[in-house]
Amino acid sequence: MKKIYTKTGVCFLLIILLCVNSFIIFIYKINENNFYFSLAQIIGAIDKSDNSDKSIEKILLSSLKNKNRSQEEKGKEILKKHGYIKDFFIFKNKVYDLVLLCSLASITTAALFLVYNRHKNKKLNKRIASILSAAEKIQKGDYKFYKEKEDEFSLLEDSIYKSLILLRETRLAALNDKEEYKENLENIAHQLKIPITSINLMLELLEDNKTDNNILETEAFQKIKKQISRLENLTEVLLKLARLDSGSIEMKKEVFLLEECLIHSMESIEDDLRIKELLPKLDLNGITISGDFYWLSEAFLNILKNFSDLYPKVKNISISAKENAVYTHISFENDGPEIPASDLKNIFRRFYKSNTNEGKGFGIGLAMSQTILKKHNAEIRAENTKSGTAFIVKFYKE
Repeated sequence: MKKIYTKTGVCFLLIILLCVNSFIIFIYKINENNFYFSLAQIIGAIDKSDNSDKSIEKILLSSLKNKNRSQEEKGKEILKKHGYIKDFFIFKNKVYDLVLLCSLASITTAALFLVYNRHKNKKLNKRIASILSAAEKIQKGDYKFYKEKEDEFSLLEDSIYKSLILLRETRLAALNDKEEYKENLENIAHQLKIPITSINLMLELLEDNKTDNNILETEAFQKIKKQISRLENLTEVLLKLARLDSGSIEMKKEVFLLEECLIHSMESIEDDLRIKELLPKLDLNGITISGDFYWLSEAFLNILKNFSDLYPKVKNISISAKENAVYTHISFENDGPEIPASDLKNIFRRFYKSNTNEGKGFGIGLAMSQTILKKHNAEIRAENTKSGTAFIVKFYKE
């Protein structure tokens, strides 16, 4: 809540004091001028009369009732001889009275201003507390709303009330949709596992019996085995995505060497990388990171798989790391083809397939990497370099 001694409050108070003092000086000048003119006329009238008490009394009464220009001018000349001339301050010995009057008026005005603002702030704080209390109740699911009175906050209160209810209902609907999506994903993955397991068993029986070697060696049979393997990988990925989306996974927080995590991530595809001569060149400078070792290995593995799928267009992979006071910077680089601008924007979307990977993969790996990294207060982006492409990962320090 703003206090009155803020810059705005002080400026407003100064403007009020300026107006009050200007008004007092204005009234004082009117009264001083009136008194000066009246005094000049009286002095002028007395100067032209005889000195009898009766005559002076009549002259005084007459001058108060009737204005005489010649008497006034005569009086001004006499007052001028004694130093009373028509100036900003005619009676300089009364200036102290004016200063005192302005000071008292300023103190009174400032005091009233402070009291008013304090009362207004208390009232405002109470009203805001009432609105916040209603907002907290709505967040807890209590939609009961009692409007105490109509005031300048009523329209805002109604708008906040409606917006919060809408947001809460939208959030609940989103959570329900997310839960349904997770359940559907799990169901699909489990349903896929059943026929895949059956087909694998039949393939194993065919191989064990070896009744017809020609069948086993046919291109169609090998393609079936390959597609079954792809389906198995897909079900595993879908199950992992469902677990990540559900929020049921609690990421561990441990400190370990980045190099150790990367080596672990490459174990499952090491043979493939070695055959393609794509084993990454590491320049990690002994940097450590904090997080879940298993899930970060999964995130790094998906990035490396993406690079490996581009072989033979990609012939070299390098991973480097550096850190500063804000974040740890990890760069996965290759010498492959440039990523189109449209792909750079969508490459981390689920089930998005770039033209550069020639139909390999399911478009899930990079999306999973991004999800995992977000849960570790990290971000990932893709960019083109002079020699190829790079995926940049930044782990922000807490």
